[in-house]
Amino acid sequence: MRKSLLFFVALSLLVACKGKSSKEINTNEALPTIKNDTAAFVLGVVNTDSVLAKYTFAVEARESMIKKMEESQRILRTRTEAFQREVVDFQTKQANNGFMSVKKEEEEARLQRKGEELAKYKESLEDKLIENQQKLSKQIEDSLSMAIKAINNPKRFAMIISTNSQNGNVLYADDALIVTNEVLEYLNSRLKK
Repeated sequence: MRKSLLFFVALSLLVACKGKSSKEINTNEALPTIKNDTAAFVLGVVNTDSVLAKYTFAVEARESMIKKMEESQRILRTRTEAFQREVVDFQTKQANNGFMSVKKEEEEARLQRKGEELAKYKESLEDKLIENQQKLSKQIEDSLSMAIKAINNPKRFAMIISTNSQNGNVLYADDALIVTNEVLEYLNSRLKK
């Protein structure tokens, strides 16, 4: 994958620089608008780590998710501690022969059901958190896609790719190709409206 991407980028650069000597290439030139005949291939780069760190909606959504996760963990911890106290009480009574055999079996069955309910509750909380995370990720992805289309009008770029700290496919991008700040300005300005 990495080799094919590097090949694609190298090919793109060759097409963009076709017929120019190294002295004729000016990296400070304004980016051209892509025409239907695509005489030049211009690539844009968005750093998604920066978008996630600076896009107001993404920051607020992350903070909200952290609060929900902490609250879920607090509730689960409280329920788990209460259950553990009941188990310890049962074990203490059992050790002191505090149960008749019928009562002991009923209490064991009750504690087993309660343990299963606690496990289901934990799984339900985790499922809700994952579902919320996926929903927020989709919203951010949709917003990012909309912003990229908006800043690429008129068609300045033939392609806009992303880079982040976990995806090392883009090893270098000239600052003139990086459109992250434009994307962020667009996204955050839409939140203020």
